[in-house]
Amino acid sequence: MKEYGKKLTKNKIKIIEGYLLKLKEAINLKQMLDIDTYIEKINNFWATSQEIFNKNQTNNQSNKRDKKDVDSQVQDVDYEEVK
Repeated sequence: MKEYGKKLTKNKIKIIEGYLLKLKEAINLKQMLDIDTYIEKINNFWATSQEIFNKNQTNNQSNKRDKKDVDSQVQDVDYEEVK
């Protein structure tokens, strides 16, 4: 959570914190089915979030490359104006 907290929306942080709280309760009550359920929910949440992080990172890198390509297309003029 500490590593990805800045990348998550407040709504998603609330969702994962809710799952973690329910998982802790299930562990304290030794409810094995609930433990499995919340572990699966947490794993699915992180898998989906990781896909979004990777997609955003790829888009950011692509945007940087596009900007670099535009900068490399700058050409000098054929003449120089002297005043």
